[in-house]
This record gives sequence, C-alpha cells and structure tokens, in this order.
Amino acid sequence: MLGAHRSVEQENFQPFSTDTHPASPALAGLRIFSDTPKSLAGFDPPGNGKWQMMETLLDPSGVCPVQAWTQIEPLSAGVLWEWIAEHHVPSPSIELPKMNEGELKWNWLYITRRASVSQYDQLLSLVYPPEYKNLPNLACIALEGSSFHGTHGRSWKTSLGNLHLSTSIHPEHYPLLSFQGSEWVMAAACATRESLISAGVSSSELKIKWMNDVLASSRKIAGALTGSKWTGKRLDRLVWGIGVNVLKTPELPERTPLTTDPVSLRETLSFQGINISQHLERQLFWGLLFQILAQLAFHFRNIWSLGMKGIFTQYNDALAYLNQPVQVLDEGSGMVMDEGIFKGVETDLSLQLQTTQYSKAVKYKKGRIRSVNHIHKIPRL
Repeated sequence: MLGAHRSVEQENFQPFSTDTHPASPALAGLRIFSDTPKSLAGFDPPGNGKWQMMETLLDPSGVCPVQAWTQIEPLSAGVLWEWIAEHHVPSPSIELPKMNEGELKWNWLYITRRASVSQYDQLLSLVYPPEYKNLPNLACIALEGSSFHGTHGRSWKTSLGNLHLSTSIHPEHYPLLSFQGSEWVMAAACATRESLISAGVSSSELKIKWMNDVLASSRKIAGALTGSKWTGKRLDRLVWGIGVNVLKTPELPERTPLTTDPVSLRETLSFQGINISQHLERQLFWGLLFQILAQLAFHFRNIWSLGMKGIFTQYNDALAYLNQPVQVLDEGSGMVMDEGIFKGVETDLSLQLQTTQYSKAVKYKKGRIRSVNHIHKIPRL
C-alpha cells in the first residue's frame, strides 16, 4: 500500500506551477504536428500561455512556447521517415533554431492517436537520406499503440491516458559530445523521477529501481529505455523511450518474479488526498510530457558541462533498496543468482552487492533486483 501523506486541498493543487516549473529554453520554437489535435484542447500550460489552434502562435510567456500548430492526416504503420519527409521536410536544408554549445532544443513533436509499431524502435532504425545534414531533435507521442516493449524486448500494453514518449537527438548538433552510455540511462531515469515530483508526488516516495524503473512507494510508475545508433566509432543518434502510468494503473496479465506491481500517477496522488478532475487529467498528461522534455534537456546540459559526476550522485541518491538486503535475479528465468546488501552502483551502472561470501562487493552488470521482503518466493538457480 502507498504510504500515508498529508491531505492536500484539491482546489489548491496546481501541478507544474510556474514557481517550480519555469519556461524551458529547450521548448522554445518547438513545432507540433498531430493527427489528433483535439487531444490537446483544454490543456492550459502553466503561466499565461494558451493553446491556439492551426498555425497560430502560443503566448511566448507560457511554459511551452510553440511556434505553430499543424494537423496532419492519421498515420499509417509505414516508416516514420516517409511520414516526416512527406509532410514536413520541404528540402534537405532544414532550418532549425541555432543552439548554443551543449544546449538541447526539441525541434519537432509528433503526436499520433495510435501507433501500430514501437516509435522507439522506429527512431532507432530510421535511415535518413545522405543529403539531409541538419536533422531535427524529435519527440514522438502515441496516445495508444501496439508492439511496444520495455527492457529486453518484454512486451507491454499501452493504455489511453498513459504517457508513451520516444525521443531522438542527433550528435551532429554537438560535435564535442562524448558518449559513455550509462550517464544517459541515469539522465532518463532522473528526468522522469523529477518530473513526477513536479507533478505533485512526494519525493520521498519516488525511487529509482536499478537500473531504469521509477517506483512510487515500491510500485512501478514509470520506466525508461536508452538506445544509440553508431557508424563505426561515430555516434549518429541517441534515443530515449519513456513510459509513465499517468491516469491508468495497468493490469498485470500474470505475476512473475520479474514483475513489479504497477501504480499510476492518478492513484499515487489520490493517496495524498488529491482527486484528479477531468481538467486536471489534461494538465497532468501534457504537463508531464513537457516537464520530462525540459528535464532531459537540463540533464543533457549538465552532463555536457560536468560530465558524469552530477548525474551519478543524483542517481545513486535516488536508488531504491539502497543499503538493504536484496536478491539479484536472472533476466531470463527470474531465478535468484545472488543475495546480499545493495551498496549502490558504479559509473558503468554495475550493481554493487555485499555478500557474506566475499569481503569485497560483488559486481553485477545484468539482472534485476528485488527486496528480500518481496512477498513472492523466488527459486534459486
């Protein structure tokens, strides 16, 4: 059960207030394309901004200063690049806002009512024609979809009202960018957690479960994927996929040693005394989307400036089960591989487990962890 919280008067509840969520430069100039523009109707961004339909500008003082709003035809199951090229790329010379060194700006946001394939996989597999040199930083939202998956390809069912976000950034905008891999995994998890805090969830209830899930009172509220595409030693693309249970708590088809009981943002807030009205549903959903994009850009900038240090500390401090007894489970079978005290992670995201058999902590780069107090009995390998 979720922990008890102080009651919050619903009429005083305002997620993503301007005090805690100022306008982000990463969203300035964002262009939105959608086959379902009515889905955004009624969403009031924090600040003074209001959505304006069809090629009109949003008040730039709003938290999501959008250049223009364009409706497109419903998307087919075809290749995403064909859609982009057909609708929105008039020539190989794409005019994008200039970015300062280390600055991440989101250029285009695509919102579709339903995606029949994983947008995360599409973004990883896109093949851009060679004449296209100035590629946009993309974010894609599917309100519903099929063939979506989590870590190690595990399928999961989408639900209308939950957030299914995939993003792609192109390092040609950032020629000095180094890539280790683990820092971007940490950035996605931390950005999601911080966005949920801005949505009103108590920070003490939100933890990161190694290595890329976010828990609210030990129940899974979100998960993140990080992928990349390389040409030799050159990084061509960095892709994030983030799923958040916003309005609906998914049903588990079956419980296995590898599953974590789910929870939604709506349910989590209800335990804090906040009941979400229809108006607040839109505020939560769309506000959370833009908050995550802003937080990803914030962490991108910090990693550019500070390297691994800042994000590593933040990630470690937010880990679930830290200094507690856990079991390490095999990713495939769910069988127990080891048991001990979880001592955190190293910069490469390897788990540190203090066991009774060894004086030094044992490293695990793969697997999943469970608290030893987990209710289900798990067999050993």
